[in-house]
Amino acid sequence: MTPEARVRPTVEAGPNYIFHLLALSQPDSAGKYAIRCGHHLDSESREILLSHQKLLKFGDGEEGDLTFVLILFPAYLNLNSAEKLDEYFSLLASGLRRGDCRAFYDRYRSYFDRLRLWLYWVDHHYLTERFRNYAGEIQLLGEVYVRCFPGFARQIWPEEAVHMHRAADKLREKLDGLRLVSTWEQLTGKRFRLPYFEVVLCTSNEDGPDANSLGYDRTLFWAGRDSDSLLQLVSHEVGTHILIDTFKSMWAAGDHNRQLLYWGYENLARHYNARVLGRCADSLSYGMPQARKFIPLLNELDRCDGWITPERLLVSALEEITSG
Repeated sequence: MTPEARVRPTVEAGPNYIFHLLALSQPDSAGKYAIRCGHHLDSESREILLSHQKLLKFGDGEEGDLTFVLILFPAYLNLNSAEKLDEYFSLLASGLRRGDCRAFYDRYRSYFDRLRLWLYWVDHHYLTERFRNYAGEIQLLGEVYVRCFPGFARQIWPEEAVHMHRAADKLREKLDGLRLVSTWEQLTGKRFRLPYFEVVLCTSNEDGPDANSLGYDRTLFWAGRDSDSLLQLVSHEVGTHILIDTFKSMWAAGDHNRQLLYWGYENLARHYNARVLGRCADSLSYGMPQARKFIPLLNELDRCDGWITPERLLVSALEEITSG
């Protein structure tokens, strides 16, 4: 019998460092964190990050050309030392210069395989073609990542980690006994395909993007939320990841407006989340675009049909909205 999948809060230096650098590269949106922690960067590193901020952009539905290989994937990997960062960027930059990223891909193959459960179908050919014109920028930024890590580890991480450990302890108390993943599975008829869904806690994204999916099994959350609001968001993200195949198959079919489909998928997860947590949708602390259209309709369709698959529920809601 397959063991029950669990939700696991984590406090990791690697993704926190990556999002620390992201915050300092986007000072207009980094807010209080940049004021509190921006001092540790040397002036040369700061200028390099600022001059490449468009390539690293992340948030508000936008990504820069290098966001995947400089933010999302390294955060997924938890590169928690200067040596690991140096290996990552050396393999990537040298592969791009040779026109062959096979060595880089092979080094992280198992992680790329897991990403295929989410939204990224990446192989060495894709990496070589997609980023071949950015070898110089990747090497330069990689040098910044490697050079600045020891200062972060000494000056920033110990104090920030204390806050995250407290948030992790509170979240574990909320999760205790909930059986969150199995409740989602029973409600939707879908299965979470890995042993853990990891809640990667972070402090540098207080004024930046939150609930950032790093992959199928890892999502990064701001640790400063109160524990109940954090639980609601975590449960929502568990749901979107369990429902991802529904979304991907409908996206590939191309039968619906894609922006409307995306918000329908997010509202479908919010609709189920209220049931998972035993609450009414209006009591959830987070909102969702297009909720006024979708939530009453999803409630009515779900109530009238007895048990309806997530696919049929979402298709019916989209048809009602587009025909109306």
